[in-house]
Amino acid sequence: MADRGGHTAPTIKSANKITAATPPEKPELRDCCGNGCFRCVWNAYSDKEEA
Repeated sequence: MADRGGHTAPTIKSANKITAATPPEKPELRDCCGNGCFRCVWNAYSDKEEA
């Protein structure tokens, strides 16, 4: 390609990569208080796992 005014065509320095999302960290049994909280750690984990 011809050089126009000191500018060169952009180059690709790295290939595009598709990476899998990191799975959510599973809560420990002790992370849940067992009181039936509205937003239990298990609900949050399940929501993230489905996303």
